Amino acid sequence: MEIVIIAIIAYLIGSVNFSVLISKKMAGFDVREKGSGNGGTTNVLRTVGKKAALFTLTADILKGVVAILVAYFVRKICQM
Repeated sequence: MEIVIIAIIAYLIGSVNFSVLISKKMAGFDVREKGSGNGGTTNVLRTVGKKAALFTLTADILKGVVAILVAYFVRKICQM
């Protein structure tokens, strides 16, 4: 059961596209509509700038860290 919970939470965390959120907030457009059309950090760097790209990269890294921490704590709670 814990694997299912972890998978659902990890999926939801991973589905947040910070490049789109940050580009809309900082530049007023969806990054996927400019440059290469990719919703990634490199396209944010090209179309919005270094500051937005740094925020995007940091948010994406933290997204992975949070997913791992959630999995760790869910397993700890389920083992009790």
